Amino acid sequence: MRIVVAILVAIAALWVGGMVLKLALGILNTVLPILLLAGVAYLVYSIVAKKPLGGGRRTLP
Repeated sequence: MRIVVAILVAIAALWVGGMVLKLALGILNTVLPILLLAGVAYLVYSIVAKKPLGGGRRTLP
């Protein structure tokens, strides 16, 4: 009986792990291109405008 329960628990754990992995990959495939586009846009802006976003002021006290 214990062996059957252990097998069922192992199958359930693998199924849940697979679902979590699919969810993580889905989020990564959605967020990563947006981050790459934002990074490229920032680089292009900082090269074309010759100043970083935020005005480039140093406001440390």
